[in-house]
Amino acid sequence: KFIYKILRLIYPHILRRSNHTFFHNSEDAKYFTRNVIKNNFSVIGGSGINVKKIKSLEKSYLFKEKVPKIACFARLLKDKGILEYIEATEILFRNYPEFIGSVFLAGTFYKYNLKNNLITSDIISDWEKKGGIFLGQPKNKDLFYLDTDIICLPSYREGLSNVLLE
Repeated sequence: KFIYKILRLIYPHILRRSNHTFFHNSEDAKYFTRNVIKNNFSVIGGSGINVKKIKSLEKSYLFKEKVPKIACFARLLKDKGILEYIEATEILFRNYPEFIGSVFLAGTFYKYNLKNNLITSDIISDWEKKGGIFLGQPKNKDLFYLDTDIICLPSYREGLSNVLLE
């Protein structure tokens, strides 16, 4: 929270000097255009993913025959909700042991962030011992998503998540 407050104070000074500012979401655009920038800004619609090339897959489930694969694909940081994902899936494992081996976490470890925001390999190892599967960074995101039935996005602050766009 402290860093976020500092950034909110610094950004206006930086943005005043820009020729044009791009915002990923309208919430940030409203805040900064109301308080800092009066013109020369754009809200970009998405992250450059061609949604026309994606074909929707409809899968039906008979839960007793097939346990759905649940996955979270995120930067391995606490403020991305990874600890909450781990906690929730551990509850799932205790109450529904058939999910052991069907819950995945994908992403990369970060060394250069605030120490109290990092997810460590020890945290992941403990979770794996309870039934989760850590994949690291998938080489082929399309295959990762095609092989996943339920995507979980536990982040504290996301607009339209890149994971959903992908």
